[in-house]
Amino acid sequence: MVVSKESLEAKLGADLQSLSGDKSLSVTSSAGIAPPMEYSPEMYIELIKISFHTDVFENNIGYLRFDMFGDFEEVKPIAQDAMIIDLRNNIGGPTTAIAGFCSYFFDGDKQILLDKLHDRFCQSVLPRERYGSKKSLIILASKTTAGAAEEFVYIMKRLGRAMIVGETTAGTSHPPKTFQVGESDIFLSIPTVHSDTAAGPGWEGAGVAPHIPVAPDAALETAKAILNKHIGGQQHATS
Repeated sequence: MVVSKESLEAKLGADLQSLSGDKSLSVTSSAGIAPPMEYSPEMYIELIKISFHTDVFENNIGYLRFDMFGDFEEVKPIAQDAMIIDLRNNIGGPTTAIAGFCSYFFDGDKQILLDKLHDRFCQSVLPRERYGSKKSLIILASKTTAGAAEEFVYIMKRLGRAMIVGETTAGTSHPPKTFQVGESDIFLSIPTVHSDTAAGPGWEGAGVAPHIPVAPDAALETAKAILNKHIGGQQHATS
């Protein structure tokens, strides 16, 4: 029985989730509601530059960390013998960057479907040299990894291009926006973007599970150990 605003919100929210099966669809109060920050392209570029970090570890293992997705012109991979991409703190950004960034890790002579919803394929022409499909690639992820970063992790895992190390990702393929119900102080949180992949349903609610589950603070050392062992084995085989 609905006898108060709180019980109305609870009932409406339960009904919406029961009908939709989407945890991103919910009812909330106006208390504490703040509009999400809208970043301009220039702001995204500056945020990426602040969070962007590269390094080269033992055995020529490249390390690339960035905590915001943006124009892939600003996020270029580094050419090493193996690579670790650190997305443990990446909260996402424009999904338009995904196809270009993915393309660096595949060869240009093959057309690979990344996303059937937007018919996104790997790009055949890039502004600089590719990392390619032959060299080892590990992606670090955590429960913070969301948005475009989470989609990148999903695609690279589904295509078998990268090993994922860390935690299961956030599970937010249907990012919501908040809408006021008429003149009331009840708000609906409604997904406005849907992610659909070449292989069927996305990762909403479930996240992307890692191949090697480890605590986030142990993920980098785990990845380095895996690659050092692999590279050491290759060097031994050719010596």
